[in-house]
Formats: sequence, structure tokens, C-alpha cells
Amino acid sequence: MLSRRAFLLSSAGLVTGGVGVLAYTRYVEPTWLEITRREMPIVGLPDHLVGKTLVQLSDIHVSDMVSDEYILQTFERVRRLHPDLVVYAGDFTSDHPDLFRHAERVYSAMPRGAVATFASLGNHDYGERWSHPKDAARMSGM
Repeated sequence: MLSRRAFLLSSAGLVTGGVGVLAYTRYVEPTWLEITRREMPIVGLPDHLVGKTLVQLSDIHVSDMVSDEYILQTFERVRRLHPDLVVYAGDFTSDHPDLFRHAERVYSAMPRGAVATFASLGNHDYGERWSHPKDAARMSGM
């Protein structure tokens, strides 16, 4: 049988861990920008792409939870890298009121690659439980 003390310690540990995870996902990860430079030799890469710079951005989540100022500063940092290719790997938004007007305003400043820009929608762009495919289609048209 579990003692009262062990139960209370276990419960406190679970609550502390839960609060830690919530704090991390709300306050740390949304503003975690990592710039990594890697040489990536790719067998069979067309000659015109050898030596080009690729920037990949993902999980931008334009919403009330991530400041527009932070996103726009990130876009400016990417522009200063003068990327040849820019890849956006999903989760452009998170559901909130005024979603599309907000996204249009922020993404009007999105950096583009000198050679090409690619984008793929993520699960958040389709709404909760993938229930809003029309919203994803609308995001694709921006």
C-alpha cells in the first residue's frame, strides 16, 4: 500500500513536471530560434544548387501566443542570411480570432529564397483534429 507521504511526494512531482512542461511550451519553445550552418553534400544534387544556402523555418504559429515582433525580427534575421532556398515546414498558425487577417499581415513580410521558396502546411493549419481543410486552403493562397 502507498503511504500518505509517498502519495504526496509523487503527486507534487507530477504537478511540478506538468507545470514545467506547460511553461516550456508556452514561454520557451515559441521563441527558440536556432541557426545552424552545415555543409551538406548531397549525391546527385544538380550543379546549379551546389553551394547554395537553404533556410528551413517551421512551427511559426502566428497567434496570440507568439509576438508578431519576434516573428518579424526572425524574418529579418533570415533575410540577412541571403538564402537561396527557403523552406517553410508547416504550422504557420494556431487557431485564434482574426486568424487570417493576422496571418496576412505577418506573412506579408516573410523572407523568400533567391532561387526558390517552398512551403508545406502542418496539422495546426488544418484546425483542431484536421477539421478545417478550407482554412488550410485559404492559408495556401496567401
